[in-house]
Amino acid sequence: MRIDMLPDDNGFFLNPRSAHRNGLRLAVKKQVMAEYGHELDNATGWRKQLVRWKLNALAEMRYRDILFTGGATGMR
Repeated sequence: MRIDMLPDDNGFFLNPRSAHRNGLRLAVKKQVMAEYGHELDNATGWRKQLVRWKLNALAEMRYRDILFTGGATGMR
């Protein structure tokens, strides 16, 4: 059974090679921006930087969760 390109419950597909992780990072960032982008649009001044930091932190947490829980390789 091949472990590359197996679907996972989170909807992401990833080959376990490191060259494919960049695509996963971008997909997660797009997903976070789709969910919380309105907060960034409504923020002004220093709050805009705070919201940007929050969205980047959230995207990084989701990315690492997918990688380290085995979702990226299809292993559970």
